[in-house]
Amino acid sequence: MAITSPSYAQSGVATSQFTSPILFNDLNSNERSYIKDLVYKYGNENYALVMQAMGQFMDTDYTDNHTFYHYEKRQLHQSFAVLSNVSATGAGAAVTVTVGAGDYYESGNRSPIRAGETMMLASSNQLVQVVSVNTATPNAHTATIKPLDVTVNIASAGTGGATILANDLFLFRGATNVGEGSTKLNGISPIWDKISNTVTEHRDDFDISDIASMEKQEIRVAANGQPYMYDIAVDEVNKRWLNDQFWKIMEGVTVTNTGLTTNTGGGATNGTKGLIPYVQAGGSTVQYTAGAPTISDWQAMARQLKYYGGASEYHLLQDFLSKQAMDNFLFTTFKQTYDLVSWKSVGGSKESAAAYGFDTFRMNDITWHFFFNPQFSTASVYKRPTPVGSAYDNFSIAIPQRQNIGRDGSSYPAFQIVYQKQKSGDRITTFETGGLAAQNKTTTMERNLTQIGYYGSRVFGAVGFSIFQGI
Repeated sequence: MAITSPSYAQSGVATSQFTSPILFNDLNSNERSYIKDLVYKYGNENYALVMQAMGQFMDTDYTDNHTFYHYEKRQLHQSFAVLSNVSATGAGAAVTVTVGAGDYYESGNRSPIRAGETMMLASSNQLVQVVSVNTATPNAHTATIKPLDVTVNIASAGTGGATILANDLFLFRGATNVGEGSTKLNGISPIWDKISNTVTEHRDDFDISDIASMEKQEIRVAANGQPYMYDIAVDEVNKRWLNDQFWKIMEGVTVTNTGLTTNTGGGATNGTKGLIPYVQAGGSTVQYTAGAPTISDWQAMARQLKYYGGASEYHLLQDFLSKQAMDNFLFTTFKQTYDLVSWKSVGGSKESAAAYGFDTFRMNDITWHFFFNPQFSTASVYKRPTPVGSAYDNFSIAIPQRQNIGRDGSSYPAFQIVYQKQKSGDRITTFETGGLAAQNKTTTMERNLTQIGYYGSRVFGAVGFSIFQGI
């Protein structure tokens, strides 16, 4: 099917955003048959989900310093993967395995193995005990193990009792078979991860010339007595600010390249790490065939979230392609299973089950709330097609509404916007300069609106998030 999009024309942008030539032309003084209201061609383009998210899956916090952090505890129970294939040695016999490369810490000097530990081989459910360990060589610790049952030949499932396979897991079950006269074991201490991030600078300015300030305004924006150019300056700077902030907390990266700031006196910046990079590094990614997710794909994501400490309620932020694909999937899969789907947006009745547009449904012990996020769809914000595609095509991210990951199961938000406190105590410093400003006057007849803030994102338990990506 052929699709034609509206033609695109770049919006006019000037160094001084409002000057007389931009606002007015010769026809203004002659033609009076016009509508005074300013018409927004594309409707409301302020799509920042930040406002909607407040108090639901995101909140705010303050930091006194540029760097902020929190601590997260790793899993309670230990395990290790086998480095390489090991031949079985017969029923009841000892075998020596090497700890896999991903199970070391403190520069490879330590691993979780300890003598006396009872373990289970994950693929075959065989119970064994660690007889002795050798930790002399960093990144090459070995464990000599014996089966608890003398008739058992330690081997991975599917090998006919011949081999312990590389990457099979030994799961720690505690020192449960050490004898009444046992002596002290090596303790297992918790490892706490320090999750650090930095705030980044965010600035925007708006300039109004003296000519524009003195001209009679013909376009009505708001009935608050403010001149047109000042009213719309504040309004649009704030809208753009919220949208840019949302992108930053979702997409941001720490800045390691130098010489990026071109304005005089810009100085160095740290940037900030956003939610998506946190999830890419520490959460799950589930891929499906673009446009055609299946029940298996959906269940795969649910498994990832449940296995790694996910919440019972999720917001799924989607670009429009993934929202359409999900609507089709849910409609065709569950159209006769009314108990699984909450047809919230179409009245909640069984009779409306044949319609698209539901917002919420529950499956796999998770309640899912769907949100089309226009800021993942370029055309929705920039109003132009993407001839070579967009990385956000068929993109969704699952964000916990709340997570019971605090001490004693206390609830935490999914993530926070963290502000560095300004001297005034405000999140954002806003001021005016120029000859037309009430304060901070200069010798130039203009009015300059400036706002500056410092913020970053703090993500709690990235393992409880997931990216659902059609490819």
